[in-house]
Amino acid sequence: VAEVGQTLFLNVAHIGLGTLPAREAEGTHKKLFGRFSYGLGLLRRVSASRGFKAEIYCDKGVVKGRWLSIAVASGAFFGGGNEIPEASANDGQLDVIAVKPRPLLQLLLTFVMVRLNKRSPQRTSTIVHLKGTRCSVHTGKPKTITADGDVMGQTPLQVECRPHCLSVIAPTIVSTAEAAPEETAIG
Repeated sequence: VAEVGQTLFLNVAHIGLGTLPAREAEGTHKKLFGRFSYGLGLLRRVSASRGFKAEIYCDKGVVKGRWLSIAVASGAFFGGGNEIPEASANDGQLDVIAVKPRPLLQLLLTFVMVRLNKRSPQRTSTIVHLKGTRCSVHTGKPKTITADGDVMGQTPLQVECRPHCLSVIAPTIVSTAEAAPEETAIG
């Protein structure tokens, strides 16, 4: 699990465009489109957004820039079921996916390439993928943070991975990493 202050989340925390569907995908749209309401909410906003300035600190490195969305995940999926390449729910690492503001076509092409390759891009002008046990995000102006679909506050965001603090018994461990562990329990 991931810890933010005294609060835990099990999957992902978002800043930026990733928070909009959680805040706006309610009522009729959510009932009509279900999990696709997430994507529709993003498409409505992505073309109009110039992003926000933020600094991302993750274990040994710092990345600064302008971002559309920053997701900090303790699992292998985010945003309506999108896979995080090379991630695992039991690796003791947070995966940080940060998306830069780009034209819609470039964003879509990058998304398709990541989905097809099932790997984090080594070099891209669109996505940054970081890993670490601790992560913090500082924005120029306060931004809303959502975690597992619920609004949890505003930036700055400081997250720490808490490995092996939750036991789950299941047939497999959710992983998009190449060598998925063959265990039947986490913890």
